[in-house]
Amino acid sequence: MDMGITTAFIISVIAGLSTPWVARNLLNLWNHLFGDTPRIEGHWIATFKSPQIEDKTAEWTERNVQVEFRKFGRRLFGKGRLVENPQDLFIYKAEVKRNSITGSFERKKGHMLAGTGVFQLKVSADEKTMFGSCSWYNKIIDDVGTSSYSWQKIK
Repeated sequence: MDMGITTAFIISVIAGLSTPWVARNLLNLWNHLFGDTPRIEGHWIATFKSPQIEDKTAEWTERNVQVEFRKFGRRLFGKGRLVENPQDLFIYKAEVKRNSITGSFERKKGHMLAGTGVFQLKVSADEKTMFGSCSWYNKIIDDVGTSSYSWQKIK
């Protein structure tokens, strides 16, 4: 019985001493692999322009999507809702390479082609804004829409 308690004590001491070393080395490895990626997880407002009527020459209206990003390594996963129409849910998937993000979005209702698109963004040095462009299939004009795409971090 004494031997079991002694063994458990020795194992717990070794584990206690090695845990900070393991944690530190895992953190160093993680930073080495992904240290060049910006910290962009969190809540954002993405702004783009979209037509509101079937006339391709009509003025396009500014639209906003509230997006929440989660980041795992170089991969981004997120969900977004149109501010003007919150029942429209979009799913985002993207990859980060240094200060550039390339990704796609689609409506949660996977059978709808409208609202499915791609984007390319450049992350600002302060990691609070991103700028680029997006393209998507737009059923209103029955064509591919392209717009500037600006993102502002809100938290």
